[in-house]
Amino acid sequence: MLVADESVDAEETPIEAAIDEITAEEPEEWHTTIGDVLCIGGIAFTAVRAIVTLFFVPSLIGSNPVLLEFLRGSGTSMLTAGAFARDGRTSLVLAIIAGIVGLGLLNVFYWWGGRRYGNRMLAIYTQYNPRYRRWIARSEKFLARWGGVALIVQYFQPIPNVLIYIGTGMSGLSLRMFVLCNTLGCALWVGLMVGLGYAVGHPAVSVAKKISHYSLLVTLGLIVVAFIFAFIRAARMQSRPEAS
Repeated sequence: MLVADESVDAEETPIEAAIDEITAEEPEEWHTTIGDVLCIGGIAFTAVRAIVTLFFVPSLIGSNPVLLEFLRGSGTSMLTAGAFARDGRTSLVLAIIAGIVGLGLLNVFYWWGGRRYGNRMLAIYTQYNPRYRRWIARSEKFLARWGGVALIVQYFQPIPNVLIYIGTGMSGLSLRMFVLCNTLGCALWVGLMVGLGYAVGHPAVSVAKKISHYSLLVTLGLIVVAFIFAFIRAARMQSRPEAS
């Protein structure tokens, strides 16, 4: 049993080797370029957007869910936009287009990161999560050959989407194919969410309006929850290096 474990450890995947490399080596001097600023800045912007737009949910969900789709790209806004379209309050086509743009526009920065930094970018996103590492090790060859298919079904499979974006960029998928397949994948998910909202109709609109009516209380609650989650995550991140 011990021999088998040693043989598995000896055959490190490129991802695992990259993770071991960045955690063991001394920090290198980084010569930042415009490309680095745009790529990393775009990835950072996606994280900032997810936090900032969270506080727009209570006020927009019952008044302008299409704008919320565009700003946030969330499933809740898509469902509500579909319900608004059923009530004749917005265009069904506009609800679908806004959802696709809001959901998929910024994904290209992760593809670019994979293209630009390769395994090191994946290593950053997987070094503290062994499950992610196993997923990447198993899907590396698949993404090299079927990355476009993975993008089309990205919202119907268990691998975190960000790892697919980085992996397809790293594997050499062209920008044109990424945009095409990513748009198709987003369109499938948005069509499903907006369609469900359209089927529910007026009851969903009523719920959204009640949320907007109590938008101040809901926003304050979201702030409290966000601080709690940030505190828990920071505590976990601090404990992992100490444990290692």
